[in-house]
Amino acid sequence: GGPKKNGVRALPPIVKRTLSNGLPVWIVEMHKVPLVDVTLVVKTGASVDPATKHGLASVVADMLDEGAGTRTALDIADGIAFLGGSLRTGSDWDASTVNLHLPVSKIDDGLALMSDVALRPTMATGEFERLRKTRVTSILQGRDNASTLASLAFSKVLYGPDHRYGASPAGSEKTLNAMTAVDLKAFHTRYFQPANAQIIVVGDVTAASILPKLEKQFGLWKNTAP
Repeated sequence: GGPKKNGVRALPPIVKRTLSNGLPVWIVEMHKVPLVDVTLVVKTGASVDPATKHGLASVVADMLDEGAGTRTALDIADGIAFLGGSLRTGSDWDASTVNLHLPVSKIDDGLALMSDVALRPTMATGEFERLRKTRVTSILQGRDNASTLASLAFSKVLYGPDHRYGASPAGSEKTLNAMTAVDLKAFHTRYFQPANAQIIVVGDVTAASILPKLEKQFGLWKNTAP
């Protein structure tokens, strides 16, 4: 943390910059350990799922690292393990995220892998079918779990059957089976854009050191839709 003021440790300052394509970048310097954490936040999540395809945002997030650019899912997993880091993708009601955490000495290779995952996912039909089967199986198993059923029932009572918040963000057996790989690609194209995103960097970096690296991997990312 930062210096203490009145006995309370102050938060480190946030340095705010913008890449050439308008993508905002917030940087927090923390130099105690040689690590860096980079998070891409896309400001769209399950709340925009179509009524007949609940779970779409969640599935898109899970599919990001199941093949991207010229890398297979195994290439991505092996690549991040070789760098000694972690790469996580996910979504909630209002945002989708890609998070990279690794030694700062490996940041160049890590950002190259991260940009593939975030910007160039292949959304291959075969990988999607595998993920869909896994999800449907999990949903069916959840029907035997009292806490899972209670949570779903609570949301339905609280928000009503017609509101998106009244159903699971992960979708249902019916809505998952209604999705196609084309739907995944369309969601990604529409919402994964620099005008709808932000990068947050925390760790052993400075604005001067990290911005050129971010520009190299994310600066050419273009807006493709309203």
